[in-house]
Amino acid sequence: MLSTTDLLTISAKPALKDISLQMIQLFYKEHLCDRLFTFELDDPNRPFVKLRFNEKHLCHMLGIQYVVQRLKNKHDYSGEKGYKCLENGTLTFDFLKKTNKQWFNSKKNRMLYFPFVYQIVNNPTVIIFSDQGLNTSLSLDIILYNQLNNTFLHLGLDKDPNSDFYYPKTFYDRNDNKHIDQRTQLTVKNITVDID
Repeated sequence: MLSTTDLLTISAKPALKDISLQMIQLFYKEHLCDRLFTFELDDPNRPFVKLRFNEKHLCHMLGIQYVVQRLKNKHDYSGEKGYKCLENGTLTFDFLKKTNKQWFNSKKNRMLYFPFVYQIVNNPTVIIFSDQGLNTSLSLDIILYNQLNNTFLHLGLDKDPNSDFYYPKTFYDRNDNKHIDQRTQLTVKNITVDID
């Protein structure tokens, strides 16, 4: 089993047997939450992007809502309640597999690639997102991404309408670059990480 320290520098998607949802939750808590990531960009409309990760975002970024969508108590597996279920071991890969194997299989890579979010925020390529020419319902402001072999890992951000901060709206993997190709790329001038 990989440790949270191992997950900081992995270079390949972990195998299901080498990671757990509890390890992902702990990694998220130790290395992404309670920090303010500030990206200084060469964009007059967004010279600074200040990003915060909160507990309530994790289940959504993992795509758990798709797997549990048919459950009567599906809301117990989202937001802060879902985070607590990850933390206490109620929400596991086995639970998701038994709940809806088809949806679990379709979101499994997203979950396994999730530790790469740390590497993305520390060394991103940044684009202004546009859904033009795409068949998607995504509504994002910017995407931070990295490429790992033939896979593009996307961290989609949106601005909180009630503050100056951005939040992680989605995380997903694709085998093509359709969501980033021919989009405006922004130069990252500086990245600072502060304990928040």
